[in-house]
Amino acid sequence: MPQVVTRQELVVLLNSWLVGKLNAQSVYDWANERYSTEHWRAEDDIVNEVLAELDILDINLITIDDIPVFLEVLALPHDQLDEATCRLKAHASSFDLGARKQQCRKDPFYAWLFNE
Repeated sequence: MPQVVTRQELVVLLNSWLVGKLNAQSVYDWANERYSTEHWRAEDDIVNEVLAELDILDINLITIDDIPVFLEVLALPHDQLDEATCRLKAHASSFDLGARKQQCRKDPFYAWLFNE
């Protein structure tokens, strides 16, 4: 029987990253181990959406700047998947991609994206 990734686990993970107890690599590894595998399942669809984002955080240049939005989404009721998806999409298109690239270029975890 698969183990369950809960909202509370994600909140703890995100807060640990926010305060520097974890780094992007640790969060990515944690999510990658749990997302879309037969050994784990998400508590609900909103948890699955956030977990999916963390599973590709390197490609989408997700940083600690994005944590407040993820926490906001995780605070939504279980039946608010459409609202969660809208908030995540709105946030993804709201930041300056050029500035984010410059920020991430300095972090070894994201650096592989910029090998030109």
